[in-house]
Amino acid sequence: MFFWNFYALFYNKLNELIPYKEHVSNVLKLVKVKGEKKYLDLGCGSGNLVLNKSNITGVDISAAMLGIAKKRNPEASFAVSDLNISLPFKDQSFDGGYTSNVVAYLRDPKAFFLEAQRILKPGAEFVVATLRPHFSPIKILRSHFKRASFLNFLNNIIFIVIIYILNIPITTKLKKNIYHGFEVEQLRNLVLECGFDVLDSGYTYAEQDVLLLLRRK
Repeated sequence: MFFWNFYALFYNKLNELIPYKEHVSNVLKLVKVKGEKKYLDLGCGSGNLVLNKSNITGVDISAAMLGIAKKRNPEASFAVSDLNISLPFKDQSFDGGYTSNVVAYLRDPKAFFLEAQRILKPGAEFVVATLRPHFSPIKILRSHFKRASFLNFLNNIIFIVIIYILNIPITTKLKKNIYHGFEVEQLRNLVLECGFDVLDSGYTYAEQDVLLLLRRK
């Protein structure tokens, strides 16, 4: 918990990275938020994908992250909840949802997808982006600076160092299989067991994440 509350101090700076902007765009293109239908952002962090819409509910375990998310998205709803346990929502209560860079950190990804299946309506679409086994922040930063200006580099050098340091424990735990990295086929097989069909799949975030569009059966 301390780690994510501390990360919250810098998390919004990710929005300045070109690969992260592309990642957010890739996820939201698949979500297709419509009208007054109800959507859920599971592991919303500081609210980068919440869109400040009243029909979107963001869920996160970090109070610090949610504090930022609420300020940035005053029209949206938020709930503090641990995604490792049952979520505080009724069965079949959402028309769609998404989760970005969360599944890797959960104790039991299968239990998470079963819980997502429970709270989504039949036919609801669910977008999942999550870390690959060899997730590399260096490749993300390299992708950014190939396209960003030198001035951008100078303005963000401190942030770059901090983000790199914060990602060291993440990459270390992925290598030790404490966190769960997925390739497309691995994730596909898991979600099929949990009551979802796979409509589309690919990569995002400088190809360091897998990206799947699911439909709840």
